[in-house]
Amino acid sequence: MNNAIQVYSDSDNNNIEPYQMRLGRIFDGARIAMAPAAYLGGAEFIHAPAISHLFSNFLHKFLEEEMLPTFSLTKTEIYECANATIERLQNTCMSEELLSILHHSVSKWRICVLPVLLDNWTKTGRLPELTVLSFAALIVFNRVMIIGPKGDAFGDRGLYDHYKIQDDEDVLEFFHAAWKDFEEDGDFHTLAQRILARDDFWGENLNEIGPLTDQLAIDLRRILHIGITRTALRTIFPPSRLPE
Repeated sequence: MNNAIQVYSDSDNNNIEPYQMRLGRIFDGARIAMAPAAYLGGAEFIHAPAISHLFSNFLHKFLEEEMLPTFSLTKTEIYECANATIERLQNTCMSEELLSILHHSVSKWRICVLPVLLDNWTKTGRLPELTVLSFAALIVFNRVMIIGPKGDAFGDRGLYDHYKIQDDEDVLEFFHAAWKDFEEDGDFHTLAQRILARDDFWGENLNEIGPLTDQLAIDLRRILHIGITRTALRTIFPPSRLPE
């Protein structure tokens, strides 16, 4: 049995633990990495009809170039694992709402996606571009625009398309304050620095990871200025001629 099959099959009882660990990390990592960007881009569900060709490419590149290389797999196995994961995500029987995936998105992202960023930085000394873009989309998704009379927090995808942000109270209060301060000074670098400094959210001060603060600020600026779709396009298919 090759490694690619071990990732998705528990038929070999001797490999049940690595199977469970890998399956959980790969599947959950892929859907949580994509969910903020896909939702901001207008999608509602994770299954195939709701995910555009662009975000399918997002998944392929994230899995093949950023996540799966952190496992001991050959290039062929990486390709097979990526296809199997995406096929499962695009199963129409799994019509899971992206907003449901994004409940308590900060802790989910920390557990399932942040290790990809840390592993890539440790092993290669480079930042994984789509993982950082996913991080920026997560932050924009958590831009609390409205606090309701009952204390509910709401974001806005544009044109008054409001959505409820469900997370712990301290998370909602922090993002509300951070974005409110940004609205006054417009400083993307300060916004990124402030969010990355929350070691209680991320397990460490992420400002200490090389150029992460600068790159996150760039991606935040792009998402707000040109939108998530064009920002993702620039990242997936560089170099791009799209304007800033």
